Amino acid sequence: MAKFSNSEIQEMKRQLALNGYHSLLRLIVLHDKNTKTTVQARREFGIFCSASGQTLKSWEQFGLRGVFIQRALEYAECFGIKIFVHQLQPTTTIAIHWLEYEWLHKKDV
Repeated sequence: MAKFSNSEIQEMKRQLALNGYHSLLRLIVLHDKNTKTTVQARREFGIFCSASGQTLKSWEQFGLRGVFIQRALEYAECFGIKIFVHQLQPTTTIAIHWLEYEWLHKKDV
């Protein structure tokens, strides 16, 4: 197995968290009949969280962090959306597994 640097692991965690956030927005559009776009979903979720504009921008770069993870789970529950903490805030172990997968895939190509 390959050894990964801390910066590689942190970058993978960021990418996975960002994917989880965007998945949440798409699921909101899918499950909430009043929400038509991911932009609208982001705005409504931001209002639900009482998040500032700067916070909304940071979500677009890094995904959700801190208390907003729990707020996302609460918001998703309102619409019957199944999403879990590890999808929004991936662990180091999950990031390493994805890095290993990428490394093995690149080796095979």
